[in-house]
Order: sequence, then C-alpha cells, then structure tokens
Amino acid sequence: MRRRRMRRRRRRRSRRRRRRRRRRMLRRRRKSRRRRRRRKRRRRRRDAVKCKIQGFYEISSIYIAFPLDFRLRKKSLRNGWITQGIRLSSQKLRFLNMKKQPNLIKDAKMYIAKYKIIHRKVIREAKRRENDKYILHANHRSKAVWQIINKETGRTSSDKQDIKIIWSYEIITNPENIAEIFNSYFCKILRVLLKKNGNRLPNSENEHLKTKESTKSMFLFPVIESEVEKVLKVLKIRLSAGIGEIPIYIVKQCIKPLKKLLANVYNAFLESRIIPDQLKISKVLPLYEKEDTRDIQDYKPIALLSACSKLLEKLVYNSLLVFIEGNGILAEAQHQRKQHCRYLLTLILLMWKI
Repeated sequence: MRRRRMRRRRRRRSRRRRRRRRRRMLRRRRKSRRRRRRRKRRRRRRDAVKCKIQGFYEISSIYIAFPLDFRLRKKSLRNGWITQGIRLSSQKLRFLNMKKQPNLIKDAKMYIAKYKIIHRKVIREAKRRENDKYILHANHRSKAVWQIINKETGRTSSDKQDIKIIWSYEIITNPENIAEIFNSYFCKILRVLLKKNGNRLPNSENEHLKTKESTKSMFLFPVIESEVEKVLKVLKIRLSAGIGEIPIYIVKQCIKPLKKLLANVYNAFLESRIIPDQLKISKVLPLYEKEDTRDIQDYKPIALLSACSKLLEKLVYNSLLVFIEGNGILAEAQHQRKQHCRYLLTLILLMWKI
C-alpha cells in the first residue's frame, strides 16, 4: 500500500512538473510572440514615419527648389552717406589743396582751414545719420551695431581655408582630423565643467524656489495647420540652415503649401512616439572667440538645427508650458518661462527684497 501511494505521489509530482513546464513554455512563447508583434508594430511605425518624412522632403523640394536659386546674400554696408553735395565739396577741397601754396594770402589760408573743418563735420554727421538709420531698420540691432563697428575699425570676416590647430604638442592641418578633434572636445567639455564647478543647484529650503508636484498626466493635442503657421511666424528670420540645408526664411516663404504636410508629419511623430534621426542631428560649427586661433579652447560650439526640428520643438514647448502653468508646477521665482511675467517682475521683487 505504501509503495502504491509513493508511486501515485511521484506520478502526481511529475504531472505537476510537466504542467508547470508546459505553462512556462506557453508563457515564454506568448511573450516572444508579443515581443515580435511589438517589434513589427514599431518597425511599421518607423517605416511609416520614414516614408512620411521622405515624402515631405520630396514634396518640399518641389516648392523650395525654386526659391533656393535666389538665395539672399548678406547686405553689405554701402556708403549711403555719400551724397551729391559731399562729392562736390570733396572735389572743391581737392582743388583748394592743389592751389595751396606758401604765397597765398592769410585770408585764403584761413578759408581753406575752415572749409576742411566744416567738411569733416558734415561727413561725420552724414555717417551718424546713416548708421542710425541702418540700426533702426535692422532685424537684429546688436548684430547691426557690431557690423558698423567692424567696418569702422577695418575688421572683415574672411573664410580661412588653412586651418591649423595644436593638439598634443602637434600642429594638425588635415580638416577631417580637426573635425574629429573638435567633436571629441565638445562632447567631453561638459563633464569637465561639471566636475570643476560642481552641482550648483539653488537651495531647496527656500519656499519661493520650490517646485510643486502634479499627479495629472499631460495630453498632447493634434497639431493644426493654423498652429504651425502661428508658431512659424514667431521664429526669427535666419539664413543659417541645419543638415537639411533649408533655412527658416525659405520655409516661411513657402508655408502655405507646406503647412498641411508639416501638420500631418508632426501628428505622425506624436502618435508613433518616434522622432527620426534626421531631426535629432545638428550641425555644430566651431566659432573663434579670443586670443590664439590654434588653441581649441578658444572656440565655442554653435549648434544649427533643421527648420523642421525647431518647429516641432516649439510646438511641444507650447503645449508643455500650458500644462505647467495650468497646474502651477513652476516655482514663484521662475519668471523666465512664464508668459506676461518675465524680467520686469523679477527686478521688482529684487528691489523689494533689497
């Protein structure tokens, strides 16, 4: 009897083990099937997004190819202050200098000297008026001021082809090696600066610096054509372009035929939760700042994003800002990201505390 019971127990145990193994195998198969399905869905989404991007670039090239033939050139600072009267007075001054001799009368010499002083004053006033007019009508006034300063001091920007950089006590002239050195340096410099300066976060004990927590979830509404057009108007007009080689100025000129395509593409990004690599890549340009041109530490990086990535970033930023302001997540002292509450209120609060 005991032997029979033992055999039955062993059979039951073996059956249970087999069932458990079968269940595990079924679970693993189900999980693998689910993973395959998810991967297939992701691949389909990525392929759909890639197809939409390729279609967008193909269609946009039709509208943008024509304006690209007529690219805007940088407006050179012409001598607009030279009027017909200044030309005549300069000709007269040359004639008087030709006639200037030691035999002249004292009154004639005094007349020539006064004429020179008046001529200089007229030229100075004409230059001042022309520069004021140029700065007033410029889109970027600080840039216009520096253009005038560089023109008056004789500094001109020239594209140098013979780039030389000192790296590990060697002079490097190969452009490919220089690009790799700049890339590695700009990637590592952030970690180096964080190690030097440390974590300089504000003191969280202050009540006006504390941020509130929210249990609500954020919802992204679908992008509309009017929203794309509205956001594009806010962006600054610049001729610099990213990897797509399409500046924002040209996208603004061709927004009417492109706004529907852009809205569809951005909605596809938000639905699939996939942003393609073409929009993540930026063109980094090293800009010389000071002192030695061969020292890599005297250059600063400037990242140029494509127009499509800038538009998408601005659209997501607007929806995120609405969610943060609606739930009151930002601290009281963070006025920079709040609408209608920027630098003036910070100055007023600072003066009040002082």
